[in-house]
This record gives sequence, structure tokens and C-alpha cells, in this order.
Amino acid sequence: MAVGYNVVRHILPNWTVTQNMRYAHLDLLYRFVTTASLSADQKSINRTALNQQGNYNNVTLDTRSAVLFHTGAIHHEILTGVDFRSDFLANRRGQRAAPALNLYAPVYRAITWPGYAATTSNNETETDTGIYAQEQANWQRWYLTLSGRGDFTESMTVNNLNGARTPQNNNAFTGRVGLVYQSVIGLNPYVSYATSFQPQVGTTFSGSAFVPTTGKQIEVGVKYKPVKSLRGIDNFMLTADVFNLVQNNVLTADQVNTSFSVQTGQQRTRGFEFEGVGRLPYKIDFMASFTYQDPRVTRSTVAAQVGQRPVAIPSHMASLFLKRDVAFSFLWQAGLGAGVRYTGNTAGSLPLTFSVPSQLVWDLQAHIDRGRTRIQFNGTNIANRKYVAMCTREVACAWAPGRAVFVTLSQRW
Repeated sequence: MAVGYNVVRHILPNWTVTQNMRYAHLDLLYRFVTTASLSADQKSINRTALNQQGNYNNVTLDTRSAVLFHTGAIHHEILTGVDFRSDFLANRRGQRAAPALNLYAPVYRAITWPGYAATTSNNETETDTGIYAQEQANWQRWYLTLSGRGDFTESMTVNNLNGARTPQNNNAFTGRVGLVYQSVIGLNPYVSYATSFQPQVGTTFSGSAFVPTTGKQIEVGVKYKPVKSLRGIDNFMLTADVFNLVQNNVLTADQVNTSFSVQTGQQRTRGFEFEGVGRLPYKIDFMASFTYQDPRVTRSTVAAQVGQRPVAIPSHMASLFLKRDVAFSFLWQAGLGAGVRYTGNTAGSLPLTFSVPSQLVWDLQAHIDRGRTRIQFNGTNIANRKYVAMCTREVACAWAPGRAVFVTLSQRW
């Protein structure tokens, strides 16, 4: 369940105050059997039965002010605000060994389910108050963005099994700086640098609370938007960039207690991206992108993982989507679009022992409008391809979702 609101107040023509609030509640109750390990002869799997219950409550509140003004030839847009987030997680879990299963002659025996909260019983409360400010200034053809944010977090993790209480206070300052030059020929080079801070909700198998994930990224690129249409291609923009991203305390699967997560030391990702959007001849809209990246574990408590590819992160991704809208009359309109998404192979375990094959899936979109009323059809993996989406270790893989179809009816006033 989730409920919220968004309020915008125009104090002056150049001054706006906005507030957003959202409350979300989630109840969790499920039992399942997971694979713990592969037998030494690789003919059977050892399994674990899990009984997990809990609930999660989240409240977010964001209030911000935006002001536009000039100082001489410099145009300013100042954004300031404060946001608050509160999380409560009650996690109850029991687990025990389940009967092993022969992969070549499976016999499914009765499962003895573990007791409620027999393994884990934690309550975790966390609050995060953030104060932020951003300045967007442009002078002639130069555009500068400066932003800063201070986070003040407090958390308390209570282990109900042994009574241990683990408080944490994590404060951090993060920021971003970006600079763009808009040339007369439509070629716009840019550079940006940003840091990040993200608190993590949850605990390890031993009940230790996760520490926040931090990161830093530098990006250099160029955007090209022609000042005139080129041979029937209108409103199009091409973007190319290179980037370097470093993250600390990233969540990864626990290789021993397989239904839990741990935090490794550091991951680094380098790569480049291309993206294009615009309108082709015959009023066909297109969106295309290609990404190459090289993710690596650069620091870890497990020496064999250093220099390896993290699981489930592809090195290549590409997509292409085409769409055509048609107006039959002033009242009736329709549109049809189709696209393809490619995801390259990923590491299936860490350290790498096998790879998950690449995937290619097709999507479809269609809509028909009558005035302000729209009926829209969205289909993903429309060919219903069956493939493994990801693996985190030799015996922990997940099938990708099959064909999914969504029909939406909307009304605008």
C-alpha cells in the first residue's frame, strides 16, 4: 500500500515552493526452498527451507524552493530544500536444511518448515534528514551546475534473539559539479563530477547492520543537436560520453549463507555510452542507445574476487525503439511502436566459473486516443523468450519474466 501527495505553490512569478509526501507499507509472508550448494559429484543439490515474515514501513517528505533571477548577464536558478526519510523493517526468518535433490532422478520429499524467527529476528529503524542546495547558472553559452547535499542518518538495529542493540550515526556531504558549453554549430561538450551516499536497510546473517554505500563518478561527453534539420531528420540529439564510477560497500550475495547479503570492499566501472533520439522521415520517432562498461571488484575481503567481474552486471547493452503516431481526425489518433533490447553476457559467479548467455527481447506498444481519453497496450518480451536472466553463483539462477501485457485506460482533464 502507498499513499502520498504533491503540492506546488507559486509565491511569485519567479519563486515556487513544492512539497511531496509518500507513505508506503509492505507486508511480507512467504515460504520457499532454495539451493544451498552443489554436491561434490555434481549430481545433486543441497537445499535450505526458509520461512520469512516481516513488514516494512517508509515515509518520505521533501520540501523545496526554486527561485529564478538575474545578476547582470548571468541567469540563475537556485534550488534549496530539506527532505526527511524514515524506514522501519521488521525481519523474521527461520531456516533449516531441506532434503537434498538428485538432479538426474529427482524425488521430492516432504519439507519440514523451520519455526518462526528461529534464525533471524531483527527490528531496524532508520531516519535520514537531508539538506540540499543547487545553483544552475548560464552566461552567454556556458552552463554551470553546482549542487551540495548534507545527510544526517541515525539507525538502531535490535537483535531480538540475543537482545543486542547496534546504533549507527552516519553523516556525509555529497556534491556535483557540471559544466556545458553550447556551440553555435550545435556541438555541446560537457564534464561532470559527482559523489553519492546511500544508506542501506537490512542486516547480514550475523545480524550486523549494513553501512551506507558511497560512490564517486566522473563523466566527460558531448551532445550534438543540429541547429537545422538534416535531410528529413528533425528534433534529434546524439550523446556520447565516457565515465568512471567507483562504489564502496556494495551489497552482494553471501556465498556461505546464500539467502543473505554481505558488503564487499569496492567496485569500479569504466565505459562509454552512445544515445540518440529524434524523428526520422515519415514521422517515425526513434530512440537508440549502446553502452559498453567494464565492471571490476577492486577491493574485497575475499582475495580471489579482486579483479573479477561482479555478478549480474553486463558489459554490453543496446536498445532500439521506433514509434509512429497517426491522426485520423481532430478527435481520433493512434500510434504503434516496437523495439528490441539486447543485454550482453554476465558473470554467473564470483569468482567467475561460468557466464550467463546474452539475451535479445522484443517489446511492443500501441495506443488509441479519443480526445483526452487513451487506451494503451504495452507488451514486454512479446515473443515470450525463455532464458536465464541472471545468476549470483553456481546454484542460484533466475528465469527472466515471460511475455507480459498491460492495458491502461487514462483520462486527462
